Amino acid sequence: MYPDEFIGSEVEIDGEVAGELKMFGNATRTAFQVKDGKHTVKIRHPEYASEEWKIDSGVGGRNVMIILDFQNRYVDGESEVLIARQ
Repeated sequence: MYPDEFIGSEVEIDGEVAGELKMFGNATRTAFQVKDGKHTVKIRHPEYASEEWKIDSGVGGRNVMIILDFQNRYVDGESEVLIARQ
């Protein structure tokens, strides 16, 4: 929803930084190769926390696409903006 906001954010896969989100044409799409199986993904952004997502790349290199957005969450009565999966 806000591609410019995510440019340069680091993508963490299984606790390791896999690279940064970059602009390709009109979209922020960056591919990261992972081994077959289950993985944990999150975004490292200087201003916003990120949810963690569990993905399964399956067997034989199935593609998984995560579309990012912002969500308001309320924790202990306080509003917080998180990077979430759309």
